[in-house]
Amino acid sequence: MGEKKEISVLLARFGALRNAVAHSRELLPFEEELLSAIAGEIRNRVTIHMSGKDPNDNYFPRIELVRDSLGNSSETAMTVQPHMLAVQTATTLRPGDVVTFTCRAVDPQNRTLTWFLQTPDGRRYSNHEGGDVEITWEVRKQDVHTRADALVMLASDGEYHRFGATGFDASVSFRYEVLPPLP
Repeated sequence: MGEKKEISVLLARFGALRNAVAHSRELLPFEEELLSAIAGEIRNRVTIHMSGKDPNDNYFPRIELVRDSLGNSSETAMTVQPHMLAVQTATTLRPGDVVTFTCRAVDPQNRTLTWFLQTPDGRRYSNHEGGDVEITWEVRKQDVHTRADALVMLASDGEYHRFGATGFDASVSFRYEVLPPLP
């Protein structure tokens, strides 16, 4: 009962501050910090709660959200297996198009998180570190395919990974259709 009351107080304070923003009032610096702290506390409690549901989540990081700049999101993804999601988009791309992925994850062990993007032609990029990152993919001629998968992967810098020898802990695949350039 105590935890529910604590969360209710946090949400009430959060709501009051959100209301100020909704009515176009600038937040004071301490109010911005308070919002950030409340969001962090709630995120932490959700992570702990989710860890109780899946014992693996006590050790391995998990993806909270991956959304592309075209509106496709892991929130509507099909689960291939736990922590491996697939988003079937109805999006057609062409070489030269740019897609940005907004990514968010948490690690119960507070390790460094690294994000990878594997493009349909098999190229893999990995210079994105942190719990909240943006990854940009510029579609190339080599990506032309009727079932072009862009795979966003997450790994901690820990010794062990949820998917063992693959070296990663979670992934979201976005399937696009990439057609040749227009004449």
